[in-house]
Amino acid sequence: MPPAIPPDLLEAWKQMYIGHTPAVENLMSKILKRRDGFRSSRRPIVVLALGPSGTGKTHLARTLSEVLQTPLVELNLNGYTEANAVAGLRGTSPGYKGYNESTGLSPLIDHPQAVVLLDEVEKAHADVHKFFYDVFDNGSFKTANHQQVDCINATFILTSNAGQNYIDKDMVCTGKLTSSSSSSSSSSCAMDSRAIEQLKKHFEGDAFLNRIEAFYALAHFKDSDVLRIGEQILHRLQQDLCRDHGYLIGWTSGLLQQVLQESSFKTHDGVRALEREIGEDEVMDVIWQQSSGLQKGQQIALYRDPQAHQTRIVSLPPRETLVGAAATGPG
Repeated sequence: MPPAIPPDLLEAWKQMYIGHTPAVENLMSKILKRRDGFRSSRRPIVVLALGPSGTGKTHLARTLSEVLQTPLVELNLNGYTEANAVAGLRGTSPGYKGYNESTGLSPLIDHPQAVVLLDEVEKAHADVHKFFYDVFDNGSFKTANHQQVDCINATFILTSNAGQNYIDKDMVCTGKLTSSSSSSSSSSCAMDSRAIEQLKKHFEGDAFLNRIEAFYALAHFKDSDVLRIGEQILHRLQQDLCRDHGYLIGWTSGLLQQVLQESSFKTHDGVRALEREIGEDEVMDVIWQQSSGLQKGQQIALYRDPQAHQTRIVSLPPRETLVGAAATGPG
């Protein structure tokens, strides 16, 4: 049996993973149905997240693992482009180099309820795709040394950039993919036919895609989502600086919006660019430059100098409340 799922799980996940609400709600619904015994098939949950780089595809799996408090098995299938790469999943046969060594899916032996991230799945060799036919159909696979591995309670989140240029809005597709030019109404959505064409080209037809129960189109973040993600980044930096250097960091309420307005960052640049813009180019840089004059336990407020168009810091007296967000002292 999978471990008990914490209450208010959906809301906890939405606090952790910002944006793409249709995908989050659809996937959580599948997980809760499985927990309550209302899935009609004895198969693992298998979904494919599509979209441009920086739209939160891999973060979907990482935050789900965190909120479920279950291990994350993370495989970048860009490294599985050869036919013999299947051995990296199943293991090698007796007598061959690497026999009895752990493989990419070995953690499922001890953690059959894990979240499995198959990143850049379209880049894997066709034989690797075929290996997952049985995994997705039967909820198990057999290792090279004939050990049966159960993964019925695993959650497989696949990611792909295929068709990314034709994904301009968030969408959840269940069942067989139907293009927007098709007259069929059997699918719950109609994805751009050019995106579907790209998918089928990468996966050599329907065999692999038909084993996926939901497709999540993740478009670029909205401006409101970017600000919320930026706040998350600031809070992570706040925790890191407190842990590593003992600094207590706060910031003015308008800092983030002012930084983004004055920068070259655009929403289509993605989260990685946002992290660089805020983290390395602003917060870490300005604190590092003045770190020689800072002491452990010192309270620091970040603010934007509107005339110089620069982020600056000011040291606060020990008992003064920080401007903006409050920091937690070393503990």
